[in-house]
Amino acid sequence: MHLHQHRKEQEAILQLLEKHKASLLANRYVCDLGVGYRIVNKKTTDELGIIIQVNTQHQRLIRHTDLKLPQQIEGVAVGIVEVLEPEVLQSDFDELH
Repeated sequence: MHLHQHRKEQEAILQLLEKHKASLLANRYVCDLGVGYRIVNKKTTDELGIIIQVNTQHQRLIRHTDLKLPQQIEGVAVGIVEVLEPEVLQSDFDELH
């Protein structure tokens, strides 16, 4: 399913994300935030959630406990994705923001 089919849910999650943006970005590992489909066991789901991009250059494993990031925020699932290269964050078209 495409993000445009979840527009109302996406807007609600964006509002929630805006509310928690400052505290999430205060984490030294967090590079970027957005809304997107969660990835579970390396498979994309059709569940929208808050996506946190983290810089793992100094991190051995990605786990919520290691990064001190929440698994959910106000009932909305949080997904963590690695940013292996800074260019990943720079895009002319970014449907997640």
